[in-house]
Amino acid sequence: MACPCRACHDARRCSSWPRLHKSYPAQHICELLGLEEAKLRRFELFGLIRAEDGLYDFQDIVSLRTIAELIGRGADPAAIGRSIRGLASVLPGTDRPLAQLKLIADDPTTLLAEIGQLRLASDGQLMLNFSPAPSIAGEAIRADFADDADAFSAGEWLDYGRSCEDEERLEEADRAYRRALSLRPHFPDAQFNLGNVLRELGNVDDAEQRFRTAVEQDPTMAVGWYNLADLLEEHRRLDEAVECLRRAVDTDAVYADAHFNLASLLEQVGRSAEATTHWTAYRRLEPGSD
Repeated sequence: MACPCRACHDARRCSSWPRLHKSYPAQHICELLGLEEAKLRRFELFGLIRAEDGLYDFQDIVSLRTIAELIGRGADPAAIGRSIRGLASVLPGTDRPLAQLKLIADDPTTLLAEIGQLRLASDGQLMLNFSPAPSIAGEAIRADFADDADAFSAGEWLDYGRSCEDEERLEEADRAYRRALSLRPHFPDAQFNLGNVLRELGNVDDAEQRFRTAVEQDPTMAVGWYNLADLLEEHRRLDEAVECLRRAVDTDAVYADAHFNLASLLEQVGRSAEATTHWTAYRRLEPGSD
């Protein structure tokens, strides 16, 4: 189905995209996207998508793909929910930002909508898009890592890798993070980002190892424990995921999403009494959550 806006070539950016009849059942959506039904229900709890009589539409599929990409890059589901509600309030005609906008994870708690050369925050603040990072000579590096690339530091390679991720050049981001690690092996941020990229590329075992290395190098990296837990949960290694989420909330007691996921997992493994503590913590941290 083509977007009715002639000037638009990306359905995620166009507010003219029509509301579609919801006709896809949850089971079909989960099979199509390789998503567990428990995660689908969790995204609904965060208000990221809405079913009608248990059915979804094509925009929900687009939204779910966007959610998966953002979470894979370290964004928190609760932060996604807050950001899309804010963006919908400051952009008239945008009732489904996940399907209509190109969203960038500025950090795990903040999403920005990319509109041309500008980025819009959920509070309506506009800022210039400076990606890729100005400290990197991007064109030189793209040309098979030109000879002068040795002049760049590990931190600059990290910045360049992030800019590649923003532009969905994942193989190039992979190379950039590996270059950063060749210069600074003890670099938990680069290990973590490489883990996210490898997961996006389908290299699950390597991604797990990178997440584990990141939290070994920095045991206080709550988002590292969180993403490792999410990967383990996806492969039904629930007890291991529980322990990782415990590390996340021990490290960051106000990490609302980690409390939410930990409570959900504890329920799944039959430990409801323990789950209550984390449901309570989540409700205290996110009192406005559905």
